[in-house]
Amino acid sequence: MSAISALALLSHKLPSSRWKVRAGRVLAAGLSGLGLDVVSPVRLRDGAILILDPRGRTEGGPFWNGTYDDDQVDFLCLCLSTLGEHLLDIGANVGLISIRVARAGATVEAVEPVAENAARIAASARLSGVADRINIQQLALGETGGTMTLTREVGLGAATGNAVDSSIAGTLKGISVTVPQVRLDDLELAAVDVIKIDVEGNEVFTLRGGMKTIEQFRPVILGEFNSELMPLHGHSFLDVAELLDPLDYRYFQFVSATEITEQKPRIGLGNAIAAPTEKVRSLPATIVG
Repeated sequence: MSAISALALLSHKLPSSRWKVRAGRVLAAGLSGLGLDVVSPVRLRDGAILILDPRGRTEGGPFWNGTYDDDQVDFLCLCLSTLGEHLLDIGANVGLISIRVARAGATVEAVEPVAENAARIAASARLSGVADRINIQQLALGETGGTMTLTREVGLGAATGNAVDSSIAGTLKGISVTVPQVRLDDLELAAVDVIKIDVEGNEVFTLRGGMKTIEQFRPVILGEFNSELMPLHGHSFLDVAELLDPLDYRYFQFVSATEITEQKPRIGLGNAIAAPTEKVRSLPATIVG
């Protein structure tokens, strides 16, 4: 175990805190500046082992706190235990969702456009003993085939941060990378029971390219539906609903992993669950409010 991995485990014993994470990220950046390779495997509180960059905006939280979106992970695991075992993780990043859901027994199709992130998923899957349950596709999904240029965050020197479509990246400082793009429908997947989508504002384009797949398998969809970046493409959650309403979907938000509230489509609705009406009763959560 590296020294910084051991430090992370000590940090996990302290209460979770944004300030602790910020201090840890700065510390890791300083150690990196001294020549130390800080990208290290760390065991999260649920037992998953992931190779994480403690400097990263997304990875710093799980590295120093030992947790990441536990309600979403728990909800996905419960869904996959009742609705079917196949998760499509669109925008898998470094595997923070994919690895942990696979450890619960799911079969995961992880789609991640950044090559370094995809390589990290593969390495973490081996460390966590789930390499046989995760298939990794290193590409972007969109409305059409071709390529997409992404701007990848590099804050505090982290090399595998979130990647944003360069056409809406604005003043975001980062590394530009061009990646292959295909339509979800072109993947011709054999089964999709649940979709997790986190594509930094490109949600509508991604769904448009996958409507045949969604109509065929009628998955439950858990999405970030980024209310800050989607409008830069002229989109909102109303455009998501325009695609899914004809397929008789209903919309919900988290109270907890086991409680959700039904929502009407509206501009600004994000971090939402979309479920086909016939599967609402099978959702592993109580509808409250």
